[in-house]
Formats: sequence, structure tokens, C-alpha cells
Amino acid sequence: MAKDPAVLLYTSDFLSGTFTMTDEQVGRYIRLLCLQHQKGKLSEKDMQSICRGYDAEVYEKFELVDGYYINKRMYEEAEKRSKFTESRRKNASAKHMPKHMEIENENENRNINTINTEFNQIWEEWKLYKKEEHRDKYKSPKTEQRAFDNLYKLAGGDIEMARQIVNHSIVNKYKGLFEIKTNQPKQTKLSQYTNWLHELNTKHEDSGTQVNTENKRISF
Repeated sequence: MAKDPAVLLYTSDFLSGTFTMTDEQVGRYIRLLCLQHQKGKLSEKDMQSICRGYDAEVYEKFELVDGYYINKRMYEEAEKRSKFTESRRKNASAKHMPKHMEIENENENRNINTINTEFNQIWEEWKLYKKEEHRDKYKSPKTEQRAFDNLYKLAGGDIEMARQIVNHSIVNKYKGLFEIKTNQPKQTKLSQYTNWLHELNTKHEDSGTQVNTENKRISF
């Protein structure tokens, strides 16, 4: 399969993340990101070649993992894009997704007509409630798909949680769908980083390598 030529770039995040850099450093940084996207990881030679030596502010944007430099955000976005592209390829081969219901979502590619039947029944109950209680309906297939994706995301794909979310909005006569709050503490940045390292180690098991947590650059 050919290398994916594109990846999502969140311009607001990029601008805020490079605010303290000079124009020259931004140029080096964006070239390194593009190179990582194509190669998967960067060697010291790659870093030195583009930075023309050691540039602390640029280097701090990359983690040093098993002797290679990796920008965590680029790694994650490339993974999301790869999963999304693969899901679209499978859907196209199945030939059951109506064109007017397609929507490119950076997290997952879901469709109202292809999700579990029971999940769809919950969705139909929600639409009926909106129509009868608020005299409201989705103005287009695209807006309905976005709302459906939001419910799927809030429920984490779980049917029972989706039912609870819909029932909660109906009982409280809400016009929208909202996450049901739990008492579970939010994941800290340290635990998020630990989980990311675990994911990298899992991917490296076949090659017999492991992430060196003692020799790394961390930038939050």
C-alpha cells in the first residue's frame, strides 16, 4: 500500500505550540514533522541535517525513543489517519454506505446505516422525541450524521451507555445529548504519557526492542 500523502494539521495548536520560535525554527520544525510522517521516525542525522546542528527549542518538540526522535502529536495523528483510511477502504469494498451519509471524522468512520441495529433503534427514539417534544428535526443528513457521531463518541460505542444518555436527555427534556458525568478522576498527563509509552512498547515487541524511559525528551 502506498504511503499516505496527508495528515491532519490543527493550525491553532501549531501556532500556539510554535509561538516562541523564530521563523527559521518554525521552518525547521515543520520540515522535521513532514519527514517523520514519511519515515515514521527521525535519526540524529535527520535532526542535524535540517537543524544545521543542535537547536534546543526544536529538539524539545521530539521524544528520544530507542535512539530515534518522534514527535508524539505527529505519531498520534498519523495513526488516526491510517485507521480512518483503512476503515473507508473496507466500507468502499462492502458497497453498502450511501454517499450522502459519508462524513470524514478524524477519530472514526461511522455511519448511521451501518452501526448495530439496536444502536440505531436508540437513535430513532431520540429523533422521535425531538420531533414530538421540541418540534425539531435535523436539517440535513450531514448534520444528523454529526449528531449521531457525537452520541457514539459520548457513549464510547457502548449501547447501554447510549441508551442512558438518550434517556437522561428525554427525562430532563433537554434539546441535546450530553455526557453522563462519573466520579472517575481525569487521567493525568503523566499517566497519558505512560500509556503512550506502553503502546509504543507493544508495537515494538515483534522487533524485540523496548522504549527506553530513562533516555527521552519530554515536552508538554
